[in-house]
Amino acid sequence: MLGRIGDGEFEDPNLRNLVAEVSIKKPKVEGKGKKTVVLIDCGAKNNIRRSLAARDLRVITVPWNYDIFKLKKFHGLVISNGPGDPKMAGKTIETVRAALSKKIPILGICLGNQILALAAGGNTKKLKFGHRGQNQPCRLVGTDKCFLTTQNHEILF
Repeated sequence: MLGRIGDGEFEDPNLRNLVAEVSIKKPKVEGKGKKTVVLIDCGAKNNIRRSLAARDLRVITVPWNYDIFKLKKFHGLVISNGPGDPKMAGKTIETVRAALSKKIPILGICLGNQILALAAGGNTKKLKFGHRGQNQPCRLVGTDKCFLTTQNHEILF
């Protein structure tokens, strides 16, 4: 859908499947742990893969529309962060719904958590105003350590 601002045209990115645009095209494997997790790449930050592999896990990163059940054996599923409307990632939602029915442990990060909610029968909607670009300091309870956390969310429920 094109609109106009002044003399320029713009496109509404919410009408595109941005996940399909940013996801990897073929699976890749990292890490050599005894336990395997599948990371569905919906636009995953590289540090997610590195952090999983650093925890003695074998990480199989797959495209957003990959049939994870072709894989021989895995112990858990991670659905990554990513851009756009989670409802546009229909194949990922179907995959996660099937994983839920098989009682596979699942973790969703940002958009991945929204996809998990949709797969479980929930709904999402875009808020008029999101929480963007504000980093929040968080103190690790019981210590003097403080971290800055990135907050780039539109809360969709």
